Amino acid sequence: MNFYILLLSLVIVVSIGSSYAYALDYTYPTINQRLTEIPTYCAVESISDKIEPSEMNEMISKSELAVNMWKAKLQESETTNKEFWDMKFKKIGKNESVSDDCTITILFRDDPEFSGSLLSKTLGAFMRNSIYIYYENQQSIYGDKWMDGILKTTIHEMGHTFGLGHYTTDDNDYNRKIATRDESPPSIMFAPAHVNPDLRKITEIDVQLVRSIYGSYGFHAFSEQRPSEIIIENPISPLDPTYPFESTEISKNTVKLFRHQDTMMTISGQINNTVYMSGHPVFILITNPDLSVEVLKVKPTRSGFFETYMNFNYKSLPGKYSIEFAYIDKIDQSKNLIFDVEQTDIPLAPKSENLNILQVNNDAERFFEMGLYGDAIKNYKVVMNNADKIQEPLYLNALNKIGLALIQLKNYEKSLSYFEQVYEINPNYPNIGQNLKTSKSLIENNGQTITTDSTVSLPGWIKSNAGWWINGQATDQLLFDAFEYMQNKGLIGTYEFSNFSQPHVPYWLVDIVTWWVDEKISDEEFLKTVDYLLKQGIIII
Repeated sequence: MNFYILLLSLVIVVSIGSSYAYALDYTYPTINQRLTEIPTYCAVESISDKIEPSEMNEMISKSELAVNMWKAKLQESETTNKEFWDMKFKKIGKNESVSDDCTITILFRDDPEFSGSLLSKTLGAFMRNSIYIYYENQQSIYGDKWMDGILKTTIHEMGHTFGLGHYTTDDNDYNRKIATRDESPPSIMFAPAHVNPDLRKITEIDVQLVRSIYGSYGFHAFSEQRPSEIIIENPISPLDPTYPFESTEISKNTVKLFRHQDTMMTISGQINNTVYMSGHPVFILITNPDLSVEVLKVKPTRSGFFETYMNFNYKSLPGKYSIEFAYIDKIDQSKNLIFDVEQTDIPLAPKSENLNILQVNNDAERFFEMGLYGDAIKNYKVVMNNADKIQEPLYLNALNKIGLALIQLKNYEKSLSYFEQVYEINPNYPNIGQNLKTSKSLIENNGQTITTDSTVSLPGWIKSNAGWWINGQATDQLLFDAFEYMQNKGLIGTYEFSNFSQPHVPYWLVDIVTWWVDEKISDEEFLKTVDYLLKQGIIII
């Protein structure tokens, strides 16, 4: 069989105008999906009343055309055994059941809201032996050309059924130019999708990658009962599924956007040691809520570990994001990740006589937890100015938190004055003695804290529990149990807070715990950090 041998890592030279050229890496990975027989694609009529019968018939026709286009391209590439690349199509009426001979079903839906794992503007998806086509998104994105969008999206999703991943380069600006220029992208699997569906086509590189996956036997390659009459001398072997990653992780499942600060998310993972090869980068493809993409290329360490970061600010696009990871042109879809980005806007306290002081205080607490110390101070001052409307513990809490916020803002002398006010009213207020001592020490040592050289170690089960917690496999209670163990062993202090405080850990603690689990900070540094957060009432057990 005459087809190209695809290189695992490909480098092309791109010219922009005539002024300069540069080397551009691109990746076209395979996923672990394999067809195990000559496939039958069954398009199922939708029972929805949101689509006209004539439009439904046209969508069925477009899906049949998609099957025939792939079949023609693959059989044209074969010189002797064209039947190895046969494909069948079947229409399933709205009142009919899907028959057993259907290998892949093609389903038409108005939108993807039923699935929590999909982006809201998704044009199509391949999941659990079914292709989903979302016609309302096709209409909103492609306008009058939405039926051609249906056709090209079906062709694209069929590529996934063969085992094709997404084609992309490591230059995000160049990817955007490819998706908008007036010529066809290099692959029907190119991400992001071209703005003009007319220009999306099955290319030679798509055909050759499908042929490299299945080898000389075509769609019989992975069949458990390959026909005995098929005999090929010196056959080209198919590509068995590969699992390149032991793990992939993100530091946050939900990223919150704040007005005054950026939020950083860590993306990391571990390459399977049986696959790792020095010098090969990990490609990370991030699909944004508007279906634009961002590609990160990360160099792993010698142990196969890789890590990179994404930064978000208040102008970042809210919604659901997806991440897929490719290494040496292989993807394990089970290691793909999703996360949400949410806009958070806590209003500053209004200048009004009819204030809800408890709400103002709650907003101040949230500002403090987020690290928005300037806004926290403004709200706490509103609480203080309404001392006649609140109980003493709330007033003292505001004074104390302003002092703590000022320490974070490195205004140590001013922080001391607030702690002294707390001490005058109630010398037994929780941690006020330590806060006074800390503030005075920072003033005397120009903002430097004094550390000791003693070392401690924690039992391994605590780190295991922490690993489960940061991966979302355990509740906060497991973390509280670990903290109580540390308290019982005298490794961290025991502190009492006012009755209105509830057990709490801030969401950003996952970053600190991750650093400790990854041994970027020592046991002693971790314990000191936890003890400090307990003292300040930021962690409450």
